[in-house]
Amino acid sequence: MARTPVTRTIGGLDVSIVKLKPRAGFKLAAQLFKYLAPVLGTMQPTDEVSVETLTPALMAIMRDLNDAELDKLTRKVFEGSWVVGPGMDGKPRKFELNTDEQIDQAFDDNLMGMLNAMKFALEVNFASFFDGSAQSALQVVE
Repeated sequence: MARTPVTRTIGGLDVSIVKLKPRAGFKLAAQLFKYLAPVLGTMQPTDEVSVETLTPALMAIMRDLNDAELDKLTRKVFEGSWVVGPGMDGKPRKFELNTDEQIDQAFDDNLMGMLNAMKFALEVNFASFFDGSAQSALQVVE
């Protein structure tokens, strides 16, 4: 069964994210959770889950991972996804986000665009985590 992409325009690019298959999503969550768990553990059930509240975990990821691990994590977040944006000739081009080179070409010196696209990919893959509270982030949905 084909997975339906979720598309959002980010910084003038049409970013299409395909939700990871369950085991791939679980592996990504496990990698990220080792950094998120200490932050979530200090939050109250009514605290908002947002980029601001997760900043300490994001800083830990950036501090603790080497370049090769960051590249691998970036490819995993974008697995199966693509961007449509202007090519070298100005015409729309589809960039598969499965290699470092394609990711660099797709975002063409737009670091914030890439980070916003990664945030979007995490929202698509972990929607229940981003629905608003620390309590829901820790809750197992049946």
